[in-house]
Amino acid sequence: MKTRLLFILFPLLLLATLFAVLGFLWTRGYSYELTNVTYAEAGKTTVVKTFIPPQAREITAWIMPFRMNVVASFRISEEDFRAWARTKRWKLDEAENAMLANISRVGDPNDQVSIQKGLVYRWVYDDQDPGSTFRIYAYDRITGTGYFTQLGD
Repeated sequence: MKTRLLFILFPLLLLATLFAVLGFLWTRGYSYELTNVTYAEAGKTTVVKTFIPPQAREITAWIMPFRMNVVASFRISEEDFRAWARTKRWKLDEAENAMLANISRVGDPNDQVSIQKGLVYRWVYDDQDPGSTFRIYAYDRITGTGYFTQLGD
């Protein structure tokens, strides 16, 4: 009787373990992209509603929701960008001739955005941990483009 029970339970446990491992790997690697969408279209995604200003338009984003990795660019006026930052109580720093990495194309080692005149807000979860989650918002006054990136687990 015990042998028969083991014969039935062992494959079920093996199958459950396999599904758990595959589920874990899928959630760690799953991502999707939004290309040139409105806030109304993108706002259906909780990640976008959380991190992108409602005044944004022409939103392009790469989102890895289970790791909370997000990279986005969007069109927005400086006035709307500043107003939104005020609601978050952020101190925006002036940026001149700034090169920002990892802000527009994830996985591209040459990913840099050059902002001649603009604004930047930076947040790092743990300054002492080089692998820590970080968040950058930037605004390019010349192009009227906002950028957002959050990387890290």
